[in-house]
Amino acid sequence: MSDMIRVTDNFDQAAGVLDKVARRAGNSVGLMMACAGIMHDNIEQNFSHEGRPNKWVPLAKSTIRARSAKGNWPGKILQVRGRLAASFQTNWDNNNAICGTNVKYARIQHFGGTTNFAARERLLHFDQRKSGRMTHGRPGKDVDHFATPGKAKYGMKAQGKAYSVTLPARPILYIGEGGIRRMIEAGEAWLTKN
Repeated sequence: MSDMIRVTDNFDQAAGVLDKVARRAGNSVGLMMACAGIMHDNIEQNFSHEGRPNKWVPLAKSTIRARSAKGNWPGKILQVRGRLAASFQTNWDNNNAICGTNVKYARIQHFGGTTNFAARERLLHFDQRKSGRMTHGRPGKDVDHFATPGKAKYGMKAQGKAYSVTLPARPILYIGEGGIRRMIEAGEAWLTKN
C-alpha cells in the first residue's frame, strides 16, 4: 500500500460533513458505500466526457496514426481496450470510502510525466518479392520488404536507440462539484437520520 496515491484536492467541504459523521460514530457503512459509489460514478463520467471540467489534452498525431493503423481510431482518449476505465473498484468500511485502481500506468496518465525506454535490440523480418516497378534501373528485380515473422525469408538484428515519451496530465480521479454536492447531501441525510 506504500504506492497508494491519495487525491484529495477538492474534498474540503465534503470532508467537513464526513468528519461530523465520524464524530457521531455509529454505523456509517451505508454512507461510506454511497460515497464510494459517487466517486466511481464521477470517474466513469471523466472517461465518458474525456475530462471534466476541462477536456483532456488531445492525443498526439503520432498516437492517432498508430491507433488508426491498428483499427483503434476513431475512439476515446485513454480507452483503446478499456482496461483502465474498467479497472476502478470501490471499497468502504465504517470510516472510509475508496475508489481506485491497481493498473500501474494510471499514475502517469493522471499526473502526466516522462517515461524512459532503454535502447534495445530488435529482430526485423524480411522477404523478397519481385518489384513491378523500375528499381535501380531494372524492372522485376528482387526487392527486400518488411514481413511478418511467419512469412519472412530471413531476419536481421538491429539496435534501437533509447528514447523517452512525455505524457500530459489527464486527471482521471477528478470528482466534480456535482459529485461533491452528492456526497455532502448523503452525509447531511445520514446526520439527520442518526
